[in-house]
Amino acid sequence: MQQEGLRNSFSIGALRVHPNERILETAERKLSLEPLVMRLFTILAERAGQVVARRELFALCWGSSLVGDDSLN
Repeated sequence: MQQEGLRNSFSIGALRVHPNERILETAERKLSLEPLVMRLFTILAERAGQVVARRELFALCWGSSLVGDDSLN
């Protein structure tokens, strides 16, 4: 079973997302993301159109680590 937020490449409109390489790509540009930012991005992309509770995002991205709201903001 794949861990949520980590998967093969996929597209959102003209944006190509490569989670394993942590790259967002358009025809003109490539952008490298930090691992946690890519994880959050892919979780939200997988849940497009759904509300994802902050508490759930904290659990999925940071696990049992104690972090404040600023980590997500």
